[in-house]
Amino acid sequence: LLHPLDSKQAIQRINAFRNGETERLNIEMRLRTKAGTYMWALVRGKVVSHDENGKPTRAIGTHSDITPRKAMELQLRQAAAVFDNSPQAIIVCDRDNRIMTVNPAFSAITGYDAIEVIGKNPSLLSSGRQDREFYAAMWQTLRTTGIWQGEVWNRRKDGNVYCEWLSITQINDSAGNPTSYIGMAGHHVFHPAGNQQAEGVLGDQGLQGGRVTDGKMGRDIHWTDRVLMIAGGARSNICPAL
Repeated sequence: LLHPLDSKQAIQRINAFRNGETERLNIEMRLRTKAGTYMWALVRGKVVSHDENGKPTRAIGTHSDITPRKAMELQLRQAAAVFDNSPQAIIVCDRDNRIMTVNPAFSAITGYDAIEVIGKNPSLLSSGRQDREFYAAMWQTLRTTGIWQGEVWNRRKDGNVYCEWLSITQINDSAGNPTSYIGMAGHHVFHPAGNQQAEGVLGDQGLQGGRVTDGKMGRDIHWTDRVLMIAGGARSNICPAL
């Protein structure tokens, strides 16, 4: 019944428990079902009586199906790998628009280390090129539809201004109230005429995946969305600088 990859360790630990080498058993292993598939089981045991030589004579135990939990753990590892290795900046904000976490690409693009921005408002990235009306309309769309995508001008820690394509998703609780904002941002290949400074900044950063077209950026957003949603996350964005 044991999965081949689990059998050696499982048998060793079960035998040690039976022989009295340990008083408790706590092991996760895969067991073959009647249908021929494998399920993850958590097997627990406890010795409750011994003979005159100290050998266990009676034990009690349980086994639980933890297949859903193991599947979720795998999905979380996959999502973490996407978060850490994505060439696009990913940032997570709480309901008050305070930064909770950022990925390494965010730091590469903005110049800010995670410790410098956690707990702060993303407005620290604002370049001043877009007015309050722009952001008010952005938030109105986000609160109405739950999603916003568009071009935003931000400022790096070193003062250089850059343009990026943002996809913003609002995460709600079961009552429909916003709980967080999760997202992804990447550089946009098209720039308004005359923005030679911005074009130079984007061209000189050497950022992986930095120069992409509108169509490719959209595909990247949708691909990352699917992976993050598998892990109980959400489609990604960078939170707007207010």
